[in-house]
Amino acid sequence: MPIEISDPGDERVRDYFSLTDVKLRSRLDPERGLYLAESEKVIRRALGAGHRPRSFLMGQRWVTDLSDLVATAESQGVPVYVAQVDVIEAMTGFHLHRGALASMHRPPLVAPQELLRNALVFSETRWEEALDEELRGLRTGAARLKHVLLVTVDPKSHFSEQRALWNEVWSTLRFDDDLRPLVEHYYRAWLERIVALVEEGRSDGSVPKRVNAADAGWRLAAAADGFDALLYVGLATREDARRLLLGALQRELAG
Repeated sequence: MPIEISDPGDERVRDYFSLTDVKLRSRLDPERGLYLAESEKVIRRALGAGHRPRSFLMGQRWVTDLSDLVATAESQGVPVYVAQVDVIEAMTGFHLHRGALASMHRPPLVAPQELLRNALVFSETRWEEALDEELRGLRTGAARLKHVLLVTVDPKSHFSEQRALWNEVWSTLRFDDDLRPLVEHYYRAWLERIVALVEEGRSDGSVPKRVNAADAGWRLAAAADGFDALLYVGLATREDARRLLLGALQRELAG
């Protein structure tokens, strides 16, 4: 059964004291390892994300409206406190018009290295999907290869969003052993994509048969990365990088 609170100073509900004192709460909540969720929608979203409740506080009428949450909380040993509107207002410092509050265990912060690894996986997956979609409209291996290479020096392409991320990845790599397998996986995939496009061009006739796909592919990938680095440090303009990269492509495909 829900626990009725008649004293706004009851220590059992101290998580809900002085919610309008922003400076106080911004210090106390992290110290206690909690945060407050207000309204049915926010509470359900927090629970759906796997966050664990410490307790619930609500007006009497919301016990019925939120009966499923109440039943689940009680089955898990999480206290559900109910109080009259004036008691809740005296306790929290404001009128609770959204029905319910929940004191939630604050999830542990994700380590920066894990955030970077997750960002890399998300970014690479999105980039590969976008690039595959763009390549569908090109008919030959040589045309697809040219597009993939020029994307790396095009400021309007989705690849430009990854440049800062990859720079962070390279600078972090020597400090994070768990990052290395991801970098090796995605960089190998990039090399294999370039080589495969050269092979595709050899098959459809857009690249001469005498061209060695592996050698040409690796040299082109290295050239693209090199020009990208020059752009990053400001030693080349995008026009120069594009011109030089096209020149490298033409020489490689000439065999």
